[in-house]
Amino acid sequence: MLIRKAPDLTYADVTRNRSISTAADFSAAMGIAGAAALAGARLWNLGSPRTQAFAAHEIRRPDQESFSTTEKQNSYNDVTH
Repeated sequence: MLIRKAPDLTYADVTRNRSISTAADFSAAMGIAGAAALAGARLWNLGSPRTQAFAAHEIRRPDQESFSTTEKQNSYNDVTH
């Protein structure tokens, strides 16, 4: 007759306790909810910009820019042929 020795670990030692699982699930859900709320607020601000804009400096016209030129513009015929 074969007699087996009792194992050192029981199922309670290996499996999760239900209260720990519930707390972990709650923490994960709250993390996801917080991330969704933060992302939603940022998307809301992106979709609805502020109604006022303030300029720190005077806006210059394009002909006053350093990248402007005095050369005449090419004609359509010169560009396409």
